Amino acid sequence: MGKNRLEAFSDGVIAIIITIMVLEIKAPHGDEFSALKDWKGKLSIVLYAPGIATSFWLPALSQGIYVFVALMWLIPDKQIEQAIP
Repeated sequence: MGKNRLEAFSDGVIAIIITIMVLEIKAPHGDEFSALKDWKGKLSIVLYAPGIATSFWLPALSQGIYVFVALMWLIPDKQIEQAIP
């Protein structure tokens, strides 16, 4: 396994672990994170699966998928903005 492929595979595994950790965060004052967990969390896991699968053949594509998921989490969520007073 080449260095690029190993790096892409390990990036995918670490990304999944971080996503699971973020989804397990409990809101201290209510349920502000419930809307955030809905579509972004599910879509992240769905995209990480092909990212890991393609890391062996197309490392650049898998890293692009990881970057897309990371950028997706930077998009403000209107439901969260409405839930926070």
